[in-house]
Amino acid sequence: MAVETDEPRCVVVLPPADNVEEYTDLFEPAVEAAEMVPERAVGASSQRDKRRLCDQINGADVVLADVRTLDPFCYFALGIAEAASRRILAVVTSRDNLPFTLEEEEVIEFERAAPKATQELIGLITEHLTADASPSPGIPARDGSPAPQGGAATGSSGISRQEAQALINAMWADGLQKKTIRRELLAAGVSPSWIELRLRALHVERRSGW
Repeated sequence: MAVETDEPRCVVVLPPADNVEEYTDLFEPAVEAAEMVPERAVGASSQRDKRRLCDQINGADVVLADVRTLDPFCYFALGIAEAASRRILAVVTSRDNLPFTLEEEEVIEFERAAPKATQELIGLITEHLTADASPSPGIPARDGSPAPQGGAATGSSGISRQEAQALINAMWADGLQKKTIRRELLAAGVSPSWIELRLRALHVERRSGW
């Protein structure tokens, strides 16, 4: 049964074989640090479980999935989340492990590693979950008014938000591949989570015909 709460909810999708400690020691604290309510996804071993899983995902604000082991259940749950138009955050070892239908989603590339890497991954997940998910500053609303400005794109040592937005808009207009855009912006000191959110917003703009 889904958690009854008015607070933002994050459904965490893990391989069924993963032990409880990985959820309680890594994903649960990362979600709670983002001031969201974590809820582990149920399995899909029966039709009843599948219906419960759909209810969980439909009621979530974010679906956080660990697909580093390429587990079929995780891809199954991501397909439901994509169909339900939920915000998705996937933890992967490589973007190549995502199906093409999910290539525009937010991604954290992180190898399965020793426990000492747990705090680093917790921080990355929390950073993404708390990042401003509104459309990029360069995309106007449908009524022509300016879009919300969102969060800062870079740290104090990087380029300004306005410069980052101008750069990503120019590269997008030139038809550069997303991996090229990511590489150039990362080299300029732009936050990875900001890059993913803006690329996703630009993709939504293209699909919506704005």
